[in-house]
Amino acid sequence: MSKKGFTLVELMIVVLVIGILAAIAIPNFLSLVGRAREASTKKNMHLLQTATEDFAAVSGGRYPDDASSTSDDGMTLQQHIPNNVFPENPFTQSPAIVQFDADPTAGAQGELAFNPATVDSYKIKGTGADGTMMSLVLSNGH
Repeated sequence: MSKKGFTLVELMIVVLVIGILAAIAIPNFLSLVGRAREASTKKNMHLLQTATEDFAAVSGGRYPDDASSTSDDGMTLQQHIPNNVFPENPFTQSPAIVQFDADPTAGAQGELAFNPATVDSYKIKGTGADGTMMSLVLSNGH
């Protein structure tokens, strides 16, 4: 009579191989997730730039210098963004925090900032997956 099945050693080898594959795959997956969220932050920066240029288009070229600035049509920068809300922070899944005349807070992933923010120029910055400021800076070209 022969017994069919796997021995304990065979099962342990299978578990070991699965563990090795997981040790390789999980860090790569986490890195990929971080890069995707960073790309989404860059998209948010561009959306903010588009809204800023829309603000300027209806205000004779004047840019918002703080969150309460209103364009000539009486709308704030936030009201120039679709749905009247700052884009969702991909790291926190809540509306992005937008700072004026300050760099994004160190360690605050996905935060956006205008620094400087003046009526004739701006620079939009954002923080990435590691919480440091990304090298991409969007501006009006001045």
